[in-house]
Amino acid sequence: MGHMLNDWDVVREYLSAHGEATYVELRDVLTARGYRTNSVAFLLRVKRWEREGLVVTISRGEPAQTYVMLLTEEALLSLAERCGYPSVVVDYPDGDASLHIAGSREGWERALPYLSRDGVLKYARLALWEIEDSDASGVPLAPEAHTVRNGNDSQLQLPILEDDSMPIVIRAQSYEPLPTGEYRVVLSAIEEVDTQYGKQLKWTFSVPDENRTLTAYSSISPSVKSKCMQWASVLLNRAIGAEEEVDFEKLVGRSAIATVMRKRKDDGTEYNTVDDLLPLRKPPKNEEDPFA
Repeated sequence: MGHMLNDWDVVREYLSAHGEATYVELRDVLTARGYRTNSVAFLLRVKRWEREGLVVTISRGEPAQTYVMLLTEEALLSLAERCGYPSVVVDYPDGDASLHIAGSREGWERALPYLSRDGVLKYARLALWEIEDSDASGVPLAPEAHTVRNGNDSQLQLPILEDDSMPIVIRAQSYEPLPTGEYRVVLSAIEEVDTQYGKQLKWTFSVPDENRTLTAYSSISPSVKSKCMQWASVLLNRAIGAEEEVDFEKLVGRSAIATVMRKRKDDGTEYNTVDDLLPLRKPPKNEEDPFA
């Protein structure tokens, strides 16, 4: 019996042969090879590959259609064009070298062969991702900030200080469950996780007024009536149409009202659950929601 390729190998093989493909085309290829996945789960899978620097996604056409392609010099140049050919510094993972890319098409065209040769195209992709996230949120990165990357590709924004001191401030947090009620929350993270019930979405919410963090889980279902789609609709502050592709990672940073319940286990331990999300009411003055 031959060795069965994993889903990434199948996708990489197809993209290598065809150059690019839509989400639907890739899902059809995986289905034909015996893999089963719904549209939401597959979209999250592609986003994970993109974060890992394996693929890029580019939207074009009218109406806009998203295409997936392998991370190549040509694909990265297209992304740089979309971002306006920004000037960026690509830090090599060994920490001993960096490459400054001039803010022009010519600068990117000259730099890409070196990035490809040194195997660091993905780090330039991450730099563009920061710019795209900044543009999407409307909050630009501070010009006096450095992007520091370690060997695990984690990123940390460090402001330049006038001296070498760096204050360490930790705000204490209570673990006493919140009373049952409604609380303004901000989605701080969302990820696909393996649970005893199979793959689910893990939603992490911050409660700004209480300095608390809450977690909730939902199934990964493309049905507009599913919990994950209904919560996405609340966070987007609009209805989600059939066949619409929802980028769940872009929900991070959005606000809603959470219905929080305080419950008790058989052993007497109390805990919180997020039973539902409601549209954000008009916030008080000086607390305007930047994503509303």
